[in-house]
Amino acid sequence: MLLPHWEQELLQHINWILEPFEIMHYLHKQGSSEDFRLLIVSDGSSIDTTAMSFGLVIGSSSNQILLEAMGPAWGQPSSHRAECTGCLAGALIIQHLSKFTMQQFPENLQFKILSDNQGMIKSLTQRRTYSHPYPNSTLNPDWELLEEIHHTYQSVTTTGLSFEWIRGHQDRTTLASLSVEAKFNIRADHLAGDYCVMVEARVRPQSPIMTQTKCVLYLQEKALHGHYESALRRSVAEPEFFQYLQKRHGWSSTTTTLIDWELFRKAARNFPSTDIHLLKLVYDKLPTNNLIVTFAPNPRPSNISA
Repeated sequence: MLLPHWEQELLQHINWILEPFEIMHYLHKQGSSEDFRLLIVSDGSSIDTTAMSFGLVIGSSSNQILLEAMGPAWGQPSSHRAECTGCLAGALIIQHLSKFTMQQFPENLQFKILSDNQGMIKSLTQRRTYSHPYPNSTLNPDWELLEEIHHTYQSVTTTGLSFEWIRGHQDRTTLASLSVEAKFNIRADHLAGDYCVMVEARVRPQSPIMTQTKCVLYLQEKALHGHYESALRRSVAEPEFFQYLQKRHGWSSTTTTLIDWELFRKAARNFPSTDIHLLKLVYDKLPTNNLIVTFAPNPRPSNISA
């Protein structure tokens, strides 16, 4: 069966440490142990909020890596979206592993899905508390990826499944021996970076229609996956704002297009002071001595007795 193109992209770069049938045999042999866990550890990378990629490690709690994977992510760039894409890739591999080998996973097997993105883990854990998505939940950032992850894992198992957060980059802060989960997270992080260096770092602004996705909102040929109200307001207001800037500063339309507005947004976002101070700085209204003298009120006359 030919897989959808978006699934092919996510599953294209898999390094099988053990072959699929070997993995299933290993799980059936080891999965009956009470302290055995199948670990699906993913990590995402967003380079300068443009190109996104993910890394993935699937292994056992006994430190046996079964496979590694890496790949791209699509849509509006963010670390959250890259993390969600990696988690989805892990769910798809687990699903297709059972389909390809035509074997069910051991009944008592415990699936432990880990990520250092706390927001994603919280959303996926909360999603398991209700059966049908309600309208407000569909407005959450990257909802279509979260929904796809949930349904994919539901097709594999409804029990023995847990989503857990793990602190990332533990190798940078401690010299003590690391847990198996931490080691897998570090490896997944390296794989996410390797994809952009070894394969490609291409921007993918368009998102595919997946199984659970009913529609995707596009603004200026770019897929939007959250913060819809502010994005729509900006899209409507920007043309009039640029006309105001051209009139105020005597700019031509060419001058407006020569300005790197995305770079300006990044600089403004990282400005350490307040928004009011930034506004005064941009419009040259800082309280310099000249402005203080110009706008200072007249001093009240002092009472001088004759």
